Amino acid sequence: HANERITLDETSFELTSFVCHQGATPFGGHYTTIVKYAGNWWYYNNSTRRLASPMDMNPHGDDKIYLLFYQRAH
Repeated sequence: HANERITLDETSFELTSFVCHQGATPFGGHYTTIVKYAGNWWYYNNSTRRLASPMDMNPHGDDKIYLLFYQRAH
């Protein structure tokens, strides 16, 4: 799973969300999203929202982290 905090040129950034993909190519398959909100990680899958499990936070098998979103840390 991705680093939750990174530093570039003395500026720190915190991971706020990431998109996962299941499928052979980016043109097909299924996407899910994990978002940090109010101190908790949430799993979004179509119309479902629930607290993210440890398995959601560590994609494996056909799941691949596709896109990461970071925000400058305060």
